[in-house]
Amino acid sequence: MPSTDVKSFNEKVTHELNATKQAPANIAPLTQDALVTTTGFLPRDHSLKFEDQVSDDGVVEENRKEGIRAIQGMDAATQLLDWDGKRWAPPPCDWENDRTRFNDSFIPDYIKEWRGDIPCGPSIQVDTTLDEFKGGKCPINNDVLIDPIEQPESSPDIGNGENEMKRLHQTSLVDANNFRAREGKKQRKAHSFRAAAGNRHIEIAMAVDEPNPFSPKIDMYVRPAQQKDAQDIAKIYNYYVINSIIPEDQEPISLLDAQELIETAKREKLPFVVAVKGRVPPTHDAQGRTRSAKIILPQVESVLGFAFAERFNYAFTGSTRGRSRGTVTIQLYVDPTNTRKGVGRNTLDQLLHCMATAYSFKNACPWVNPDNDPVHEANGCGLIHQMIMMVPVLKKDDPTFPWLSNFLYNKFWFKEENRMKSVARSSILQGTGRMLDIAVLQCELLHEGEFDAFF
Repeated sequence: MPSTDVKSFNEKVTHELNATKQAPANIAPLTQDALVTTTGFLPRDHSLKFEDQVSDDGVVEENRKEGIRAIQGMDAATQLLDWDGKRWAPPPCDWENDRTRFNDSFIPDYIKEWRGDIPCGPSIQVDTTLDEFKGGKCPINNDVLIDPIEQPESSPDIGNGENEMKRLHQTSLVDANNFRAREGKKQRKAHSFRAAAGNRHIEIAMAVDEPNPFSPKIDMYVRPAQQKDAQDIAKIYNYYVINSIIPEDQEPISLLDAQELIETAKREKLPFVVAVKGRVPPTHDAQGRTRSAKIILPQVESVLGFAFAERFNYAFTGSTRGRSRGTVTIQLYVDPTNTRKGVGRNTLDQLLHCMATAYSFKNACPWVNPDNDPVHEANGCGLIHQMIMMVPVLKKDDPTFPWLSNFLYNKFWFKEENRMKSVARSSILQGTGRMLDIAVLQCELLHEGEFDAFF
C-alpha cells in the first residue's frame, strides 16, 4: 500500500477515535487480565488446554465480538450448498465474469463494533501526531510506540549446513535419485532380458535340426500307388521271384498282374503305397506363388519299393466281410539296389499309419497324397485288429530271417507267434526244390475292446 494511503487511513481512524466518547479515567489499565476480562481472549498457554478447546456453542451467551460481520451475506450452510441443494459447492458460473464479488459494505460497522470493545482513556492514549504513527512504521505497545520489529531471515542457510545428508533428505533430491536408480536398474534388466531372448531366438533359428533316426538315407517320398507304377512294381517283385524264396509266385508276373494288384487294393479299400526316388514336387514357384491346389507329379518317376495290405482270408463267395475281416496280410518289397537305405522302413511306416491311428507314426519321410484319397489317410481303411507277415524260412541256417525278424520286431513290433513246419517249397528256378517253414509274424494294431460288438 502506498504511504499516502496509509497516512490517509490513519487520519480517518484518528478522527473517529477522537470523536468517540472516552471511558472513565478510573478504568483498569490494559493489562493481560484486563484483556481477558474485556475481550474474552485467554492467554496462549491457557488456550492450548484441552478443556478450553471444547466448544460451548449454544450453552453460553454468544460474545458480540464480530457480530456485524457474522450477520453479513448469506448463511454459510446455504451459501456453500451446491446449486442442486445437495452438496457444498458454488453454482456453475463463468469464473471470470459471473462469480460473486466481495461485499465490503459492512466494514464501517465492523470497525465501530471493534472500537467499542477496545479500552480507552488517558492512561492508554497514544500520540497520533507523531510521524512514526502517521507513517505506520512503528507498532503500538499499549500506550507507546516501539521500534519496528525486525523479522529474522527464515530461509535456510544451505551453504553452511551442519549435516549435508540431512539437508538432502529434507528435499526431493534423494527420492529423485533413488527413482532414477530404480528405473535405470529396471531398464538394464529389461535390456539384458531382451538381449538374452534375442540371442536365444537367433540360436534357435541357426540351430540345425537333428536328423530323424528313421529318415531314409536317400531322397525319396511316399505316395499311393497308381497304375503307372505297375511296371516298376512287377520288376521289383520278379527279381525276388527269381533270386529268393520270399514270394509266393514261382514264375515272374506280368504287367497286367501288377495292375490287378493295384486295382484289387483300391476295390477292397486297402492301402497300397510306393516309395519314389527324388524330392517332393514343389507346390510353389520361385516367386512363392502357389502353382496349383493339387500336387502335380512328374511324368516319369522311379519306384524304389512298395508295400500293401491284402485280406487274410476270403469266404467261398469271395466276400471280404467274413470272420477274418479284422485281419490283413502285409507285403513289403524293396528294389535290390536300394536296400539298407531306409526305403523299406519308411514305406512300411506310412502303410501302418494308414491302417491305425494308434500306431506310433515316425513321419520321417515326405508323404504325398495328390488325389486326397481317404483310404490313404490315418485309419482310412477302417478298423484293423491284427497284421500278419508270412515269411518263408530255410530249415537250416537261413541267412536272411535273423536280421529280418529283428528289423520287424524292433521297428514295428512284429513278433513271431508261430512257425509252420514244411508247408512251403522253394522255386525250381533256383535249382532243386527245398521244403520251407513259414514263420508267422504278428502285430496287433487295435485292442479287442476298441471294436464294436457288432462289427
